[in-house]
Amino acid sequence: MQFVYPEILYALFALAIPVLVHLFNFRRFKRVAFSNVSFLKEVRQETQSKSRLKHLLILVTRMLAMAAIIFAFAQPYIPVGEAERSAGQKAVSIYIDNSFSMDAQNEGGRVLDIAKNKALEIVDAYEPTDQFMLLTNDFEGRHQFWVSKDEMIEFIDDVQSSSTSRPISDVISRQSEALLNNESEGRNAYLISDLQESTHDLDAIVSDSTISYRMVPEIGQTRRNIYIDSVWFDAPVVRADAAEKIHIRIAHNSDEELKNLPVKLSIDGVQKAVASFDVIPGEFTDTSLVFTVSDPGFHKARIEIQDHPITFDDSFFFSFSVAERIRVMEISSGNTTFVQKIFEDDPYFEYQKVPELGVDYSALQEFDLIIVNGLNRLTSGLGSELRRAVEGGISALVIPGSEIDVDSYNEALVPMGCAPLSGPVTGEVKVAEINLEHFLFKDVFESLPRNLDLPVVKEHYKMMLASRSLGSPLLTLRGGDCFLGEFNSGRGQLYVLASALDSEKSNFAQHALFVTSVVRIAEFAQKRHAISYTIGYDEVVSSNASTQGDEPFHLTNAATGLDFLPGFRNTGGQTEIYLHGQPQEAGQYELVSSGTVSDLFSFNYARDESQMTSYDAEELSDKLASLGLSNFSVLTGSLETLKSEVGELNEGRKLWPTLILLALILLVVEILLIKLLN
Repeated sequence: MQFVYPEILYALFALAIPVLVHLFNFRRFKRVAFSNVSFLKEVRQETQSKSRLKHLLILVTRMLAMAAIIFAFAQPYIPVGEAERSAGQKAVSIYIDNSFSMDAQNEGGRVLDIAKNKALEIVDAYEPTDQFMLLTNDFEGRHQFWVSKDEMIEFIDDVQSSSTSRPISDVISRQSEALLNNESEGRNAYLISDLQESTHDLDAIVSDSTISYRMVPEIGQTRRNIYIDSVWFDAPVVRADAAEKIHIRIAHNSDEELKNLPVKLSIDGVQKAVASFDVIPGEFTDTSLVFTVSDPGFHKARIEIQDHPITFDDSFFFSFSVAERIRVMEISSGNTTFVQKIFEDDPYFEYQKVPELGVDYSALQEFDLIIVNGLNRLTSGLGSELRRAVEGGISALVIPGSEIDVDSYNEALVPMGCAPLSGPVTGEVKVAEINLEHFLFKDVFESLPRNLDLPVVKEHYKMMLASRSLGSPLLTLRGGDCFLGEFNSGRGQLYVLASALDSEKSNFAQHALFVTSVVRIAEFAQKRHAISYTIGYDEVVSSNASTQGDEPFHLTNAATGLDFLPGFRNTGGQTEIYLHGQPQEAGQYELVSSGTVSDLFSFNYARDESQMTSYDAEELSDKLASLGLSNFSVLTGSLETLKSEVGELNEGRKLWPTLILLALILLVVEILLIKLLN
């Protein structure tokens, strides 16, 4: 047993007062002469004994009544849990998990609505003089202040579901910071959540021993959920009038196998493809859809499935663009026309050939593909500008000259991720393998005959591909040397051929594979960004767009009504767009400058909470205990009993009402003793 005001117990010394009154209140009996002395003696003895008994009983009841009153004013209580009751104002922080997973249902209805009602019960368990702070996944600025009880109730009523989810460690850190800055004696943090394992990173919790943390689980009955996990293309760009394949990964987290579930693909609001699929419990299911588009420009696409009641992850938005034309620059030192013949008569390509000494480095960023052909030496200036352009998102194809300066090539290309060159290696060798899994050659050949006539190479430079390299061999010579390699560099691709196009070095320029390779490299050289982004994770996105004069960018969506002015910064030929927490709703958003759509971005809700696995209350208690979080407790009471459970945690089991009742009973007993024993 403990006391809220133990100093009042000093008043127990006042119990000496009735004792002193009792001692000085005895009266001496007078002697009265009477004829029968023996009888008189017997009456005197009996009266004195009764008087002493009456006074003693009254004294005891009076002292007990006073003691009960004094103890009641000291407010004794029996502590519940680890928390200790403190007098004075209290600070209460309540977190309501308002993520999409709280839209699930249980026997009481929508989980978020029940969570809000529990928060109201918690608030009702406190005094009007206490201070309150609400916290949701949105971390709203208006919730970062201490408010009164009435204001807290209004805040709770206004809570709506949100696309944002937070690790529980971040929430506790925010609550702890606010509570430690509050000077109240009692500090309590409540966390009302569905206890999803994906967001409850309990191992990362850093708590403060002066704060009592109380977990209030509210778990939905819905555990089954089918959702679209990710979407990707076979190739990095989409071409006009070409059959394109979009891959869809679907996840299913229940024990029930489902068959023939429909999946739909819509592009620009028009349904383009539909298919059905079977899902295996606990595993990813991959399926694909094929479509074609003819119109150049930006395209808005959406994949949809049907699954209730959790629907936030049943749609996946993505976007892509089809180029009207592809701009190609060839930097050449000779009169070779192999590359020129491929592009000059095709209206889809805008081709420009410049001599080595006539390159306008500032214009490199304006092209989609730069071909460096036949240079025996790569200058440091060309190398650095080429690297800058490739890292900014363009593609480059480097074809060496007949007698190159290997060191200058390595100085220019190795920083771009290329494998170091060595050699030359002489001796006739044939191309032995085509990487048909790479997007460059995938679906190009219906079938390859066993005795396919492949290019013959008489002299080549050895590319020393290492395991740490980011490169991929596209054409491989007999013996294992790479003949045509691809290397990732920043946001772009670098392609390097291991031999010159001279007929003395190889017959590659006269082979049909040369045309196929160069055209495919050009087709996939369009500048691009990710087909989709994740709300709450991707705060900075890159674009090839530029503003018109002083006109700022606008990020707009007609469906949601958003018209937002993002921050932006030009860097490395790209524009970085700073979103500052926008958008909040999934969908397609246009980047507009001077009334013109400059780019298109697709945003989807995070899939963190799509896995509906949650801790139950017992598992959570065991986990907290194993982590040594002794100032954490789990409140498992129902909505009807939560208020009293919180009251017991805050106040302990109060004993003062019992003591007041005891004091009243003792006072009644005292009155009865006075009346009955007279």
